[in-house]
Amino acid sequence: MSQGFLPRRPAPTPRHTGAATRSTDETSTVTVGLEDSLWSIAAEYAGPDASDWEIARIWPHWFTANRQLIGDDPARLRPGTVLTVPPAIR
Repeated sequence: MSQGFLPRRPAPTPRHTGAATRSTDETSTVTVGLEDSLWSIAAEYAGPDASDWEIARIWPHWFTANRQLIGDDPARLRPGTVLTVPPAIR
């Protein structure tokens, strides 16, 4: 009789063990590029090991911290806008 598929538990990554993904000496601003969205900016800032769930939790902090620059619609980012990195994720 076949045992079938038995998944292995993945090893935890540094991201999932609470390790910082960025050094504290990095800039506190990000300039919006032509193809950027709050999701893509949050994903880049969070690092390559960030899950979709983590990015979904982070991008609203970007919106809240920069709402005066962005306006009421988080999908309307203008290239060249200089966003402040939210204090909650520094």
